Amino acid sequence: MWLQFIFSDLPVEHRVDIVFLVDSSVEVTPAEFREQLKAVSSIVENMLILLREVRVSLLCYGADAKVSVKLNQATTSNNFIEGLNNSQFIGGERRIDIALHSAHQQFQSVDKPASKRLLVVFAKGRQAAGALPLKQVVEPFKDQGVRFFMVVTSEQNELKNLVAKSGNVYFTSSFMALQNILRSLQPDIISEGKLVNARKKIVVT
Repeated sequence: MWLQFIFSDLPVEHRVDIVFLVDSSVEVTPAEFREQLKAVSSIVENMLILLREVRVSLLCYGADAKVSVKLNQATTSNNFIEGLNNSQFIGGERRIDIALHSAHQQFQSVDKPASKRLLVVFAKGRQAAGALPLKQVVEPFKDQGVRFFMVVTSEQNELKNLVAKSGNVYFTSSFMALQNILRSLQPDIISEGKLVNARKKIVVT
């Protein structure tokens, strides 16, 4: 099933900022890395994001975090997918704290904040020992009103305790099975990031 969104009478200002964090730590296989990117691509393409009103950023993280697409860089879906396809595998231990800090910088990089701010985090497991406590790292996001969406492979992942709504945590047995959760993840992102004062029609094909 494909969801096509047709917007009319949208104001020029950006309504939604979305940042994706893709896990490319040492425990993630190249195939799992590609599956995450495929899931992100599916979300972006199937929503048919109009990037004049919605800004999207993509970061890959491991021992460090690298921006593949800046929040104010992608102006079309094609530009975003091009940046996604050029994403680099980072490797090293999983430093979710560093990834979240980089995501926060992306949200701050735009001149005018969007009405809605969403953060989608993929994590295969817990972050590395010695990293900053996630409860401390997410404090700045609360001030910005950022809504978290967590895609995790372990029910013990500490990230699930950071999400305001339990329904925004998505467990999968493996990143190789991400396509199975897109049916719930994608509509939830659309619902949370719906555009205020925009008349929209949903066409199911």
